[in-house]
Amino acid sequence: MRRTEDVYNIIKAGLANSKILARYSLKKQWSRMSKAERWEAGRALAFMDRLSRYPEIYFSRKDTQDAWVKRATKLAYERNISLNDAFYIAKDPVAIVYKSAGPAVWSDEKSLFYQFCCEIRDWEYARTRKDYVGAIQERKSLNNLLKTAQEIQKRVDIVNTNIMLRPLKKLCLQLQY
Repeated sequence: MRRTEDVYNIIKAGLANSKILARYSLKKQWSRMSKAERWEAGRALAFMDRLSRYPEIYFSRKDTQDAWVKRATKLAYERNISLNDAFYIAKDPVAIVYKSAGPAVWSDEKSLFYQFCCEIRDWEYARTRKDYVGAIQERKSLNNLLKTAQEIQKRVDIVNTNIMLRPLKKLCLQLQY
């Protein structure tokens, strides 16, 4: 099992790499975007920068659970549904992060970013459980988180490769699977 600080360093690196991928995908889309979309994408990149430096603010149970419970409770009251059902409808920490960062992330990077955020949330919430189920979930979530962080790193390596060698590197990585 890794120390929490080590995992947070991996999370910070993965989120910083996600920002690199977002900037790269934005470069391809920039000329087709309106001024409002560019403004929104710039704000989303700034958010991703803060997110990569301080992920615990956006994903830790201590900082997010109370707000999530309030949203679910309000939704359950307004729609006259059970609290359990309301938790599935109410915005979780991932949905809030994704909404703020979404305008900067394009194409298949979008699903990878969302998956990584889900794995961060799952690991954080499993880590803070105080039972054996939490320990099992933490291990599983950590493995998934590490795999996704490696996938993000591979994509960043491709982006940072010389433009002439990029197709060859993509092919090599695809053949590894």
